[in-house]
Amino acid sequence: TRNELLPGLSEERIAALAKDLPFKLPAEAVELFRWRSGTTRQTADCDFFPYYSLQSLEDAISTFQELGYDDEFPRFHGEQPVRFPLFESVGTDYYCISVIKDACNQHAVFFDPSDSQPDFEFSTLEKMLQCIHVSLERNVYYVNEQGILAVGECQYNSKGQLIKVDASAYFEIIKEVDPVGAAKRSDL
Repeated sequence: TRNELLPGLSEERIAALAKDLPFKLPAEAVELFRWRSGTTRQTADCDFFPYYSLQSLEDAISTFQELGYDDEFPRFHGEQPVRFPLFESVGTDYYCISVIKDACNQHAVFFDPSDSQPDFEFSTLEKMLQCIHVSLERNVYYVNEQGILAVGECQYNSKGQLIKVDASAYFEIIKEVDPVGAAKRSDL
């Protein structure tokens, strides 16, 4: 929620924190951390968008460094493009911005689940943030009965278990806001 967002960082502070990364943070990521530097905690009740919180820059760097040396996560190191985690689920799934070492000209956003290979999601971080904004404006993202930010229309069985989520309105927003990214996605 709005009250859970941490104040932004100065460019100088961002540069100091990111100085040991093997690449330069993309300008879009720097701009995001100048606006807000994360959420106060990574729990479902303070999501930046459904099921994901904005990591602080310190936490994102720590996550990158931890996973950057783990052979189970080669997409965070080694072969280009390197991905830098920005948003984290309560579990260990991430939305990452793609960067190339020593350059800032590749800014695609990937969904990086813990149990499978990363998927292309948005052509840029700016397009992702625009989709979040439009989804909030149109109530495609909403606060559910448990006080948690959710997406789409949910169907439950007689035991109250979630059985289906209709996210078609969200996918329409993606097609509208990020047509280039939508054309590259595997789920649209």
